[in-house]
Amino acid sequence: PQYRLAGAFPGMGKFEYKTSNFGWWRTRLTNLVSVCQQYIGLPAYPGHTPTAWFDTTFGKQNVYHGPLPCGPGASPHTCRMNPQRMYINPFVVQCVPPLSVDPFGGAAVTQFNAAFDHTANGLTMLQAREMVAEIAGVVPEEVLMLQWMPRLTDEITHVTIQINNTGVNANLALNSVAGNSTFGWIDTDVRQMPVPATVPTTAWEWALEPIAGRGPMEGFVTTRPTNHYLPGVPCAARWSTELSKTFCATIF
Repeated sequence: PQYRLAGAFPGMGKFEYKTSNFGWWRTRLTNLVSVCQQYIGLPAYPGHTPTAWFDTTFGKQNVYHGPLPCGPGASPHTCRMNPQRMYINPFVVQCVPPLSVDPFGGAAVTQFNAAFDHTANGLTMLQAREMVAEIAGVVPEEVLMLQWMPRLTDEITHVTIQINNTGVNANLALNSVAGNSTFGWIDTDVRQMPVPATVPTTAWEWALEPIAGRGPMEGFVTTRPTNHYLPGVPCAARWSTELSKTFCATIF
């Protein structure tokens, strides 16, 4: 079986399940730690407890799966579920810390986050960039593809896009992209974000993103200008052993 979170951002979205070629079914479980760590394979994030809620805007025949035994220590992606049919609302799971929606001061930029099923349209990043440019009325070089993250086992690609053209209404343009059915979006999100260049480097957030099963002191270094953004990894070409020493001495 395959499991994924179908949402505009990695680590959050509708919990889906697939066992054959009949497509993805939306499902729900009560043990969210099991969902995030054993089914999806994400690590435990310090200070964050997984949460979930029902999306009441959508209701049709889905598949409900009662969990079979899958206790602590089970390997990621090894849990099994027993299918039953019933009517439910989609179950939205938040495995990673949520993004801030708090008001902020200073300059803002419109950002588009989304996910699509890459088995359905087979788009490459360059093709998607050209399509976005045509819809937005800009040249492809003005479409900033800040994230293009294919997850092959999940059959899903996450994207983050901004428009680098002050003569275009980016909010209108990116909402038009979100509403375009050609892409086959699974989920979309358009929102205002603080401009990173206006945030002092001393105010950026740094953290260690854990690796499942490796312990609390081993993982990936991540950073972001504010908690309105998803964490990202620093540029590898500019990282060094000395920076690693400084980071570890500061974070622990």
